[in-house]
Amino acid sequence: MCFPGAALFQKIQFWPIAGTISLITIIGATLAYTYNRSPTSAAHTPIRNNATGLSPAGRATLALLLAWIIIHLSLAAIEILYRPVFPWDAWLNWMYRAKAWFFEGAIFGFSSPIEWATDTGALAYNVGGHNYPTFVPTIAFWAACSLGFWSDTLVNTPVLFCGIALAMGIYGQCREFGGSYLHSVAAAYLLLSVPLVGTHLALAGYADIWIAGFTGLGFAALTRGLIDDNRFQSALGLLMAALAITVKAEGLVWRSEQGFVREVFDYTSGMISTARSFKQKYGVFNAKIKLAGGSVAQAFWMVSETMLPHIDVVRFENGKIYSNYFWGNSSSPHKALSKTGGAKYADEYFIYTLEWTPNKLIWKINGKVFKTQTSGVPQEEMYINFSSNLKKDADENGLPSAMEIDWVRVYKLKGK
Repeated sequence: MCFPGAALFQKIQFWPIAGTISLITIIGATLAYTYNRSPTSAAHTPIRNNATGLSPAGRATLALLLAWIIIHLSLAAIEILYRPVFPWDAWLNWMYRAKAWFFEGAIFGFSSPIEWATDTGALAYNVGGHNYPTFVPTIAFWAACSLGFWSDTLVNTPVLFCGIALAMGIYGQCREFGGSYLHSVAAAYLLLSVPLVGTHLALAGYADIWIAGFTGLGFAALTRGLIDDNRFQSALGLLMAALAITVKAEGLVWRSEQGFVREVFDYTSGMISTARSFKQKYGVFNAKIKLAGGSVAQAFWMVSETMLPHIDVVRFENGKIYSNYFWGNSSSPHKALSKTGGAKYADEYFIYTLEWTPNKLIWKINGKVFKTQTSGVPQEEMYINFSSNLKKDADENGLPSAMEIDWVRVYKLKGK
């Protein structure tokens, strides 16, 4: 199968690419070596400590940190070499393109699903993220070229080296900034021990670990360039930031008829959550809120670590007040829905309350009971959320709109 322009890429092979990368590496190493020996560099290079000056405890700590780094990277390597590409975005939007390129022997564009289905001048392959940048699939494609065959695990080997490069980059920046061997190795370990970094190393095939490398190390270089007035570091930081743009494009939304497309929104939604700061089981939860009408849905709600249980202390939508409760399992949830006319609640402050005991849920508005629930009462900690969002096209007459919160007060039950 051949595609327009594919002939330009039919000769893609491993060694020309490897040779080019090696040449760039040699040039970069030569420039760095020359710069480090120049008087300008000496004026900006802090005095560095070395490992020989460490105490026995320091050397033991250094050895332990190095061992932990090796363990982290080894566990990531096992995941990469054992588990094929995980079937989320990594497969749908990144690896599928690399695999198609490899078996076709060419790099080419993809159509959106709707273009492919309607055959409106579409190419032979389609993918939801057809307009994603090509950096990630190109890396996997090059790995397959180096192997000479396609492997759903081995094509992700470069991700492991990305993790190693991240650690070395942080180590190098710390050393350049005057850090000791021990402190620099500790910084590298702390980076690799971040759960999100480990996750994206183990679940190879995503763009996030590359973004972390380019933006994180680029920011570190820019910071040092500004502090030390170091032009080389500033240029390096700007280059890394520019490379990050080639990895992943934000501002894309999914449309079932078009796939992922760029879209500019006239309005945004907002949310405040205590998920990372406050959770409580049982008690009295109060908030003095001024709700607004129009096409905006506003809510004071609570949820646990899972989707259910979910409590709407108050939800204001389509001119009505809702106090809902959902519990059970997500595949067949139980519901307890209540609503009342909400026009009188708009544009004025009211106190919305949930009283939660081990056996009962009571909803109140300005101290008056609005609803009571005795079945399926949650028995786990929950956190608080306030949200204001658009669920459909905005009615210009109702905007701008705001959900105003005067105060929030939470009380514990005695003895709980």
